[in-house]
Amino acid sequence: MIRRPPRSTPSNSSAASDVYKRQETEKATSDPTLMQVNLVPLTGNIPAHTASIINEITNDDPIFVEKPDEDTIKGYSVVNDLYGNPAILVTVKAPRLIYGMGEKMVNYFVISFVLIGISIGMLAILALNRLVIMPLSKLSGEVAEINPQTINETSVAIPGDDEIARLSQDIEGMLKTLREYQNKMKETERMISIGATATMVGHDLRNPLQVVVMLTDLIKKKINRLSDDEQHQEIERLNNRIKEQATYMNKIVSDLQGLTKGLSLEIEDVYLVDMVEDILESVQIPENVFSQVYFEENFPEIFADRAKIQRVLTNLIINAIQSMQTGGELVVRGHKDGKKVCISVIDTGCGITKTNLDKIFDPLFTTKAKGTGLGLTVCKRIVEAHSGEIFVKSHQGVGTMFTIFLPIKQEPKSFEDKTETGIDYASYHEHILPSCL
Repeated sequence: MIRRPPRSTPSNSSAASDVYKRQETEKATSDPTLMQVNLVPLTGNIPAHTASIINEITNDDPIFVEKPDEDTIKGYSVVNDLYGNPAILVTVKAPRLIYGMGEKMVNYFVISFVLIGISIGMLAILALNRLVIMPLSKLSGEVAEINPQTINETSVAIPGDDEIARLSQDIEGMLKTLREYQNKMKETERMISIGATATMVGHDLRNPLQVVVMLTDLIKKKINRLSDDEQHQEIERLNNRIKEQATYMNKIVSDLQGLTKGLSLEIEDVYLVDMVEDILESVQIPENVFSQVYFEENFPEIFADRAKIQRVLTNLIINAIQSMQTGGELVVRGHKDGKKVCISVIDTGCGITKTNLDKIFDPLFTTKAKGTGLGLTVCKRIVEAHSGEIFVKSHQGVGTMFTIFLPIKQEPKSFEDKTETGIDYASYHEHILPSCL
């Protein structure tokens, strides 16, 4: 009988199941195991099976093992005589207990790996569902619910930095573009309605207005014949007010019709320095408003419609003056910017609120008690008709700056070739405007 010593137990265990199996194996292998040992003398005629076993035994591999059946195992070894010849064949037969335990361990590990794989697969499916399928389903549902009535209220942006979040951001950008086009279409429809009304009203009002203006001129001629100076002045004052109001009404009709009709430009050489001087001489500037003009030397001429560009600059300058009820500084400055000229009209008036700043070029939007909301809209149309751009920058309580960019179509003339304008062409840094403007 051979007693096998118990195996030492490893100090570290990775799982409770591994410890249990190891303890069962150690219990089974530590008990006494009975093994049958046979000694077969190798004399006389040796059976063929025994001879084949002896041939398998070498000095390098002195033990030969075979498995006669599923439950037992046999081991063979040879004892040589004094001359080194095989003398005795030692045969040991033992049950295959360790093999059975090993097979069970293999099955256990296989089942464990299968269960672990299934668990990992389920976790992967849950993660896929949570991270991919659910966001995609939500995104698909939100996109499906978009319609012309809800497009301005719908948002499909998903927070994050993965592909689905970026896809939702792209869709959100597309929706933003669609909102802009939808608003433009609504504005176009609105302008078509305004245009139809303006055409009808303008046609009906323009002729009576012209009659009113002609009558004021006729009244002026008649009151000049009156001898009473006091009565003469009073009637003349009333007559001038009537003419001013008729002129204002005519301007409203012109602005309305200008919104709906295509602009036809009469292009010619325009020198903006002279134009600004003429405008400042024609408008009424209060004594508490200090005006200055800054144009760089060799400021170029441009090809433009003189009347329409003058209308734009006049409108901007008048708006600037009206915004400075308690006085301030009016600055008109210009310089060349690459292939364009830049003209800025700056005031230190009340400024524009952030809410109104985005609407300032919208038709019929005004903050004035007596305003049509058409002036800046017409200015923007005229500038864009010249392939130019107009921008506004404002700080409430500080001031406002309108900037116009117009393309240059002609080489600039020398600054010295122009006649003296009487305007102070000082350098930019000599004015008192706030730094934010």
